[in-house]
Amino acid sequence: MSRPHSVARQWGGRSSFVVCLLPLSPYCGFFTTPVINMAALDCRRSLEFFGLTCDHQANQLRPMRARRNPDDLGIENFGLQPVSRAQFIAAVSTVVPSGAESRVVQMHKWSNKQLAHFTMSAPTVTLPSVRDVSKLMIEAYFALLFDALGRTRPILNPS
Repeated sequence: MSRPHSVARQWGGRSSFVVCLLPLSPYCGFFTTPVINMAALDCRRSLEFFGLTCDHQANQLRPMRARRNPDDLGIENFGLQPVSRAQFIAAVSTVVPSGAESRVVQMHKWSNKQLAHFTMSAPTVTLPSVRDVSKLMIEAYFALLFDALGRTRPILNPS
């Protein structure tokens, strides 16, 4: 795979960089950036739904201490217990057999850094890792919610 390229633009006297993770054109960051941001947001939101967050010191998943707001929806609202780190890893390892936890932790770290504010730091996630995290979050919902409730898994791309 070719290396990502950066597009430098000058706004207000400061240089800004749009990083392209696909070797399509110098402007592909305008497409990939929103897609990657949504994947990062979905990763964070999904972890919290399952009752998990990340320990960035240990670089691993850990249980949440408590819901942030009383109206936050979590797996317990479906009559299920919060998911343990081991349960989550076992469920998602069927689609991402190695490094699933490290990919999720890296995406979580990146979302903390990139989604909250602009930064001069280089991107720390790649398009393949975004794809893998997206796939494993779908599998987490299938295995840990639908299967646990005895419900039929939704059909994705029914065509």
